Amino acid sequence: MSITPDLPPKVEALLRQRSESTGQDISQMALLVLTLGLSLDDEDFFAALKGIQRGLDD
Repeated sequence: MSITPDLPPKVEALLRQRSESTGQDISQMALLVLTLGLSLDDEDFFAALKGIQRGLDD
């Protein structure tokens, strides 16, 4: 299955920056980030989402 997400510009910029700084392909980096996030239990996942949103809002 193929999914094409529509990322907000800030999120895309962060993803590009991280992939460039680590030398990873941006698609591979996105997969790694999703895998990491989905490996968390529900409580940690939602706490992380709240923290990420606060950071994006700042």
